[in-house]
Amino acid sequence: MKKQSIQKKFRNTTFGFHQYWNLHYTEYDSGGLEKDYAVFIKAKSYKLAKSILSQKITEDMAGVKIKSIQGAMFHKDYKYEGLRLNLEQWNQIREAAFPNIANVLYKNHLPRPKGKWNRFSYPRDLSHMGFKKGKENWSTINRKGKTLAPELREGKIWRGDKWVVWDKEDMLKTKNLIVNAFILHDNNRSKSAEYLGLSRGVLYKTMKMIQNTDWKKEYPPPKPFSNARPACKKLRSKIQKRIMAERKANGIGAFAHITKEQEAKRLKKLIATKHAQLQKSISKNIPLIKDALKNSNNIRRDAAKFLNVKNSWLQKWMIKTKHIIDWSKDYPSPYCCRK
Repeated sequence: MKKQSIQKKFRNTTFGFHQYWNLHYTEYDSGGLEKDYAVFIKAKSYKLAKSILSQKITEDMAGVKIKSIQGAMFHKDYKYEGLRLNLEQWNQIREAAFPNIANVLYKNHLPRPKGKWNRFSYPRDLSHMGFKKGKENWSTINRKGKTLAPELREGKIWRGDKWVVWDKEDMLKTKNLIVNAFILHDNNRSKSAEYLGLSRGVLYKTMKMIQNTDWKKEYPPPKPFSNARPACKKLRSKIQKRIMAERKANGIGAFAHITKEQEAKRLKKLIATKHAQLQKSISKNIPLIKDALKNSNNIRRDAAKFLNVKNSWLQKWMIKTKHIIDWSKDYPSPYCCRK
């Protein structure tokens, strides 16, 4: 994977304090005259720096517009002519940056090399390129009489420099090779092509050239595996409620398609699941409550604070588990026995 440029990260970041940006741009007027400049802008983001530059140019020169803005942020490892910036250079950047007290945009004019039609490249000779009509067309010269539409290639094969009728025995051998590859790889086209030493595109073209074979019907490709992230619980619940409301409006009740035996079985499983969940919660919470009461001198309110829960939660679970533990006897509160 190509390493991401550090300047790209800076351009996509909004900083909490001002940074210094080195912007290069082109000014042009209604007459088509273009000039290239470099400036220093002080801003918290690259987007804001460009906006400040554009606004200042508009204020200073009404008829002039700018284009092709490119910029980089000065940072501790920034290098100029192969060397890191020294304190004097940092001070010069700070003093020349806009906005400043003088409200002046200090511009450094960059003379454009002779022959360049913009500050990036030279004009190219395009006379030899492009589409040519008639007899001069490349396809007419090189491919006329040799091409064949894909729908007409069934039963034919390219030999030498033309399409010829494919020998039936040779076609059958090729078909058997493809079928064997499909059987070995569960009709997976990509793996079969790799097994045959072909690209997937060449495999598909060869399959179309074989006569009297419906590949999709006889050897259907496997269903694609979805890597899509499942919907969150809240969204899934919302979708299910909408679907159930639509079904109810159409006269279809919940679980109306199942028999009485299936309904009884479903309820039995539901009750068993709820009971298992309750037992799991009890086995988890009882040791926590015991430990909290021991560390709180059996004071219920302090035990709730120890567990970082509400007092009502603690009382609820003590009532729910009183058939297992006699909390008032085994863990008596110091306040319940006052006379």
